[in-house]
Amino acid sequence: MATIWTFGDSFTEFYYPPTPKFRHWRHEYVEWKGYNPKVYGEILAEKLNMNLINKGKGGCSNSYILEEFCKVCNQIKKDDIVIFGWTSQQRFRLPDKNNNWIHFNVKVDNEDGFFMHGKFENFEILSKSTIIEMLINRTGPLYSIELCNWVKLINFTLKDIPVFHWSWSDYYGMCGIYQSKNYTTIKDETNGEVDDGHWCESGHYDFADIILNRINNGLKNLI
Repeated sequence: MATIWTFGDSFTEFYYPPTPKFRHWRHEYVEWKGYNPKVYGEILAEKLNMNLINKGKGGCSNSYILEEFCKVCNQIKKDDIVIFGWTSQQRFRLPDKNNNWIHFNVKVDNEDGFFMHGKFENFEILSKSTIIEMLINRTGPLYSIELCNWVKLINFTLKDIPVFHWSWSDYYGMCGIYQSKNYTTIKDETNGEVDDGHWCESGHYDFADIILNRINNGLKNLI
C-alpha cells in the first residue's frame, strides 16, 4: 500500500494529547468532541486508501521538519505522496546539556516573550535575552531564502513523487509554498470554550479537500 508522508508542526501532528501529566489544549478539545478528531493527513489517507506516516511535532522548527524528512527520505516510494507543513522561520532549536534538542518559539503573552519545549536550567551557558535576540534576528529575509532552498532541494530529490508544500506562516506563496487560508479554528467551533487558534476537525477536512483536489487533477508536483 502506498503511503502519505506528512511533515510539520502542531497543525500536522495528531490531536492525541502529548502527555497525560500536563494539561494541554488537545486534552480540552478531545474532551469537548468526545472522541479523537482527525487531522488532514488521516482524512487524506482514508479518502485515498493509503497508509499514513505522520512526522508532525507541535512547536518544532523548520530545521526539525527538514531533518525528519532526511531521516526517512530513502524510504519514500514512487507511489507515495509527501506533504510539508512548514512553520515560522523564527522558531529555532538548541541542544541542552543532556544532548536534547529544545525548540524556542515566539510567545508574546509569556513573561519572557518566548516559549520553550524544555527546561531553561538544562542549559549551562544561555541567557533569556539571547533567546529573544535570536528570535528577532530570524525575522530577516535570509531565513526565508534558506527555506526556499530547502524546498528546491526536496522537490529535486522527490522529482518523480507528488510533493505539496504549505504553511500557516506568512510566506504568501513564496517559492511555491501554499498559504493556508483561515480555516475554522477550535475556538470558533467551541464558541470559546476551548480558547485555541489551531484548526478544528472541520478545518482539517476543508484543508484536506484542497490537497485532494490537486491530487485528483493529476498534478505531479502539487505546489
